[in-house]
Amino acid sequence: MAVKQQTGARALVSVVENVLLPFEKKLPSTGIKFLIVNVKMVANPEKELEDLLANAKRRDFHRRHFGRARKKRLKGLIDFLKSKKTDYLAGHGMRVTSARLALLAGYIFDESIDPARACDDFLMLDRCMIEWQEKIFKQCGVRVKFSEDAVDYCLALEPKTRDGIDALCGKLLKAAEYGLVSLEHTEPPAQIIIPATGMVDPKKFINELIAGKLQRQSR
Repeated sequence: MAVKQQTGARALVSVVENVLLPFEKKLPSTGIKFLIVNVKMVANPEKELEDLLANAKRRDFHRRHFGRARKKRLKGLIDFLKSKKTDYLAGHGMRVTSARLALLAGYIFDESIDPARACDDFLMLDRCMIEWQEKIFKQCGVRVKFSEDAVDYCLALEPKTRDGIDALCGKLLKAAEYGLVSLEHTEPPAQIIIPATGMVDPKKFINELIAGKLQRQSR
């Protein structure tokens, strides 16, 4: 379109803005979450917007094609991360797994964030969880270790901030402080592995852990 209008490459931004403007104004007040820019839409934005608003099949078309495009883009991002960022992440102490790279790629895509910044965000959250392992040990006298699925559960949460990890691990610490009181006259476990379920419901996890240990000791 920019070529036909003889406006040059610099005007591409204006062309894209003009195409998307009707959607930008209308879609936020609707429940429509997916939009694919194709030739038909560029040729007649107003008509495509009208069809999108009125036709469920058209909305499903955009949803399905967005899903396909996202899947393809995520694969490319995962390949890039494997090639360019694995050594960086591992060098800063993070265990790099396929699941973790998929989470990182999803974060980059969904938030339109620079890969380098996304990696640093994940490293910050990973370090925060390591710090909480030490904090729980100092408070409760029991070594804990977050399983890989527990780390992934925390990395998948939004927003990806230290405050979010602090709030989650704070609940675990509170449950551990309260629950481990019942073991004060028994030999404490050498180490507690915290699974993802322990992050979802820390109180339930600790209670089941304590109940299991007391039951074994009573035999």
